[in-house]
Amino acid sequence: MKKRILLFTCSAFLFAGITMSYNGGPAANGQGNRTGSQGSTANCSTGGCHSANTPTTTDTVLFYLANGITGTTSWMPGQSYKIRLLVTSTNTAYAKFGFQMTSVCDSGAFQVQAGTFTGLPAGNVDDQIVTGVTGSPLQIVEHTFRQEMTPSITKSTGTVTLNWTAPNTDTIDTVKFYVIANAVNFDLANTGDSPNNAMWTFTRNTTSVQALNADIKTDIYPNPMSDRLNISMKNAENGVYSIKVFDMNGKVVANQTATVNKTYQTTINTAAWANGMYHVQLKKDGAQRTIAVVKQ
Repeated sequence: MKKRILLFTCSAFLFAGITMSYNGGPAANGQGNRTGSQGSTANCSTGGCHSANTPTTTDTVLFYLANGITGTTSWMPGQSYKIRLLVTSTNTAYAKFGFQMTSVCDSGAFQVQAGTFTGLPAGNVDDQIVTGVTGSPLQIVEHTFRQEMTPSITKSTGTVTLNWTAPNTDTIDTVKFYVIANAVNFDLANTGDSPNNAMWTFTRNTTSVQALNADIKTDIYPNPMSDRLNISMKNAENGVYSIKVFDMNGKVVANQTATVNKTYQTTINTAAWANGMYHVQLKKDGAQRTIAVVKQ
């Protein structure tokens, strides 16, 4: 792969002058929407670009409140959020990645934009928001420059954080985030790379569940996790809390009761859990906090 990611190049690397035009993101350079939403032209395998989708790369969308601390499983109309894309490859040779993301209404009309990407977080100069893409009237967020991946013994991971504001309406119940990410081996060629699409659904919060006291500091780590998950609370109200972990199907995979005296610490064995997203729910006297975590 060349020094800038060619996420959706439509020619082989015969001439550097040709390929350079797609370094700055496929949508911005006439290569369209490749996320998998309606109006997508293709994925990374089309037109001599990279290769077919492969499960060795996974794209995970994490949903955060605007303060970036509290994870959530649903959105409130008009609320601002952080959307964090986590890209993971089981091939530790991949050092960079590129991506596209869009958000759509889950009504069968996927070309309807749901919510808005409202600029990039401070310091993010390697991504862009593109509108007016041919054949797709959606906002497309994509790279403008290579995104870094960090290798470990078993995988390489990289993240992108974006600003998103939820639809300010009660007529939309769910929003789907369509993503494509391409982990690349940085070998100055467009072969041997590892793209994959994903779709994540988040629902509108239709209940008025009371939140835990904002003064309670919650730390859940590591995230992503592997064989254990640590949960700690500080500045907590004394009393009995329930701690539950749900998988993406709503099944309870961990359930325990905690007697808290200002602070609390526990570790959950997650070695047997399947890879994917989970939600940790802390609850006391009807008030709760839900935090998204990922198992790899």
